[in-house]
Order: sequence, then C-alpha cells, then structure tokens
Amino acid sequence: MTASNQPHGSSDDRGGRPTKGQPRATILWLNFNSMKNISLIFRSLDSLLEQEYQDFEILIIDNASDDGSWDAVKQHLGPGPGAGPPLRFLETERNLGYTGGNMVERDVVSHVA
Repeated sequence: MTASNQPHGSSDDRGGRPTKGQPRATILWLNFNSMKNISLIFRSLDSLLEQEYQDFEILIIDNASDDGSWDAVKQHLGPGPGAGPPLRFLETERNLGYTGGNMVERDVVSHVA
C-alpha cells in the first residue's frame, strides 16, 4: 500500500478521540475500476468538497484499479492541500475486494467510530 499527502496524526489517550487539529471525521471513498461512472464519481467528490461543514478529511483508497480511473480521480482533485477538507490518497498493491479495501482505513485512521 502506498500513501500520499500528509499523514494522519495520533490519538490522545482518552479513548482514541482525535487530537487537536485533526479532523473529527474521515470519509472513506473506495475506488475500483470506476471509469465507466467517472462523471458521477467526480460529481459526488465535488459535492463533498463543497459542504459547509469542513471538519473532516477524505481518504480515497484505490483497490488496484487498472482502467485509468485512479489517475483520473487524482487529476480531477488536484494535488491538495487547498481550500476545503484535507485529501489523502492510498493505493493498494492488489485488489483486496470490497471489504478488504474498506478495512485498509483501520491502519491509517486513528479514530474509528
């Protein structure tokens, strides 16, 4: 698994709550060969970025796509960070399936509710 952008900070000692300066929520977005629906993907991600509530980050995990959708998503969203919630990109080396891809977040997010 490879990661880019800033790493998530550590939790404090009160039950895994985010420490000061960390987003209160992480939105997980799992991508796998979504090129056939890429315009819908772009609209959905853009909608998240336009929310008034901004105390969250978006963690986008690619589950070993081979259709170019991963590159398209990264290009659409740009290099980050900028205005809006932080973006993080992770890429798995092989397809882990739906459940396995979603479980990747446990290794990189410090607070899971």
